[in-house]
Amino acid sequence: MPSNLFSRAADSERANSERGNERGIFKNEDALHPEFIPDSLPCREEELKALAACLEPLADGSAGESVFLHGPPGTGKTASARFVARSLQEYSQKTVQAYVNCWHDSTRQAVLSATARAFGEALPRRGLASDEFFSRIIQNARNTKRAPLVVLDEFDRLAHAGQDSVLYDFARAGETSGVAFTLILISNDALALRRLDERALSSLRPHSMEFERYSPLELKKILGERAATAFFEGACPKSVIALCIAFAAKKNGDARVALRALYDAGKRAERRGAQEISENDARQAFGGQEERTASQEKRLVGLTDVEKEIIAVLRKSKAPLSSGDLYEKLAAGVSGKDGVGLSERSLRDYLNLLVTKRLLVVEDVAGESGRGKTRLFRLA
Repeated sequence: MPSNLFSRAADSERANSERGNERGIFKNEDALHPEFIPDSLPCREEELKALAACLEPLADGSAGESVFLHGPPGTGKTASARFVARSLQEYSQKTVQAYVNCWHDSTRQAVLSATARAFGEALPRRGLASDEFFSRIIQNARNTKRAPLVVLDEFDRLAHAGQDSVLYDFARAGETSGVAFTLILISNDALALRRLDERALSSLRPHSMEFERYSPLELKKILGERAATAFFEGACPKSVIALCIAFAAKKNGDARVALRALYDAGKRAERRGAQEISENDARQAFGGQEERTASQEKRLVGLTDVEKEIIAVLRKSKAPLSSGDLYEKLAAGVSGKDGVGLSERSLRDYLNLLVTKRLLVVEDVAGESGRGKTRLFRLA
């Protein structure tokens, strides 16, 4: 038995080396991670051009046109935004940028704090008020004379939490402080803008861009390029890529699902000490994702107490529940900011958000005696 938990892996590497075989499966496994931004984004060329046109003034230190990117999960919205932002940063030093995931930073203070850190502000250990964060952001832009770009991923979370006033802060900064912000707002929900504070929406007036689902042929191109970056030559057969594409196609063409399946399959092959991913590795990887997709995993982090309780009630239920049934079960013991005073309208907002995040599935069924329709909710 090895004396150290990690010595087995080292012994395996030495054995491969002795056999004249120094390579494994992965050449660069980061290429299959959701955060990885490749050198090119296939199948999104038109969207990249349109987004770059909106941000072009930033290259000269002027404000660009704010943009609203929307579409189903795994359609390249975040990757496109970060790809164009990176290209802009490489091309010009006249912009300062921040990327904020609002699913995790879901309050005005959290968004401003994350933005200040991204702008290079040294923040003290003691807490600062939101206005102080914003003041430092403004002063940073003035001192550096750089045009600020802020990417707010899953920004609809702010509206849901009643924290969308931060969008008004950014939108009006040009008038109030002389520093004009350009925003990229990202959401899976095409109607997310309608839930914003009217003052913020009237000030922002963002250009809207839709990202449609990837077709199987597009997924093939995307996975082929990522696999070439991630794996050593010959480690990932075309048949494995085809299986991952078929699996993702069943999951509504979510590219992240395909990439995660390919990554998991590679890891299984690596643990076997193999140098080639088998079709069985891929099928086993699918089994690990059936209950929870990569995008769902991300959204389970940072749920509010109310959202956790909604999911807990549905998990215990043996059948889908209507919003009325859910309201009755939750009314007696809901934790979180709404407490026992959770209104039916507030519950509907929570349910709609969880459906948008693909944590719940909704189905419209005919009501009693065939009159009207009833919406039934179940876990995705």
